[in-house]
Amino acid sequence: MISGANLLNYRERYDTKVFFKKRCVHVLFPFIFWSLTWYVWNHVALGMPGWSIKNFWYEFEQNAIQPIFWFFYYIIPVYIAMLFLSIIANNKNKKIVEYIIFLYVLGTGIVNYIYTLVHRSFDMLVANIPLALEMGIGIFFVGWYLHNYKISDKARHLIYIFSIMFGVFMYFLTIYMSFKQGHTAREVYSIFLLAGLYCR
Repeated sequence: MISGANLLNYRERYDTKVFFKKRCVHVLFPFIFWSLTWYVWNHVALGMPGWSIKNFWYEFEQNAIQPIFWFFYYIIPVYIAMLFLSIIANNKNKKIVEYIIFLYVLGTGIVNYIYTLVHRSFDMLVANIPLALEMGIGIFFVGWYLHNYKISDKARHLIYIFSIMFGVFMYFLTIYMSFKQGHTAREVYSIFLLAGLYCR
């Protein structure tokens, strides 16, 4: 959300060439450097098997070097798309942005959440609605929208109420599903799903 608030209007401060140069310096190069560093640590210091360039590339592709690097895989594609996303994010397109946010909440916060809870893979109908289910794009627009438009006190209070409700919902659903499954049901909580979405 902070990246959306700060970067969707990058054209007001510098051109696209400067934007991509900054993203390379601040995100891409550190991502590659620390992936290499962690790969060497895993295979030299920790003695993990499979030391090779081919294996490094495979683990790099699959986010198997260090799971906490998941954020890079999430944010870099959005930065690449920023070239055209930044054109959408302006006051003239407020309704379009609201529609994108609506699809984000519907697709990621509700549809994706339900599919995750019932352990069901996306069927052809849902899988072919990428914008509604896109985790990266939607949250960027939420950040830009909140940065540029004042939320009324009524809307703010509703957000607080929903946050508390969904926090309680996550807690009790985790207990229920954990007893039912015989182990901790970790799929109930996700920052991309309904409860986590509102609690942010």
